[in-house]
Amino acid sequence: DLTPHPYNSSLNILRGAFGTPDSSLFIKANSTDILATCFFVDCVPDLVNLVNEARRILKPGASWLNFGPLKYHGGGDRDRLTWNEFVELVSAFGFRIVSDKIRSNCLYIPYPLGSMDTRSGYNCGFFHAVLVA
Repeated sequence: DLTPHPYNSSLNILRGAFGTPDSSLFIKANSTDILATCFFVDCVPDLVNLVNEARRILKPGASWLNFGPLKYHGGGDRDRLTWNEFVELVSAFGFRIVSDKIRSNCLYIPYPLGSMDTRSGYNCGFFHAVLVA
């Protein structure tokens, strides 16, 4: 059924660069209830700036959900933190870590049988962090 539902939603899904100096997204400070990042953190060149930006846009008490590996694509001078170091960085910026887990064998895109070995995947970290007021 494609009939529109009669309720108003404030859900916004935004695509674009986030947490980088050349960000294509501008999100108002203290305007966001939930930030979800998936297979994203290791693509950002400056993790300190990313965490600072997350802190800037989230409302006090808001949640940040993150899932993905820390494979660090590309080169250059980057913070190449371990998962535990990254979670400690998030905590140091005023977030309370509610949940912190590592999952093994997570697939990004399952390939058809025979085209690639689908038995191996990424070790991915998940955290739920709440911005402390």
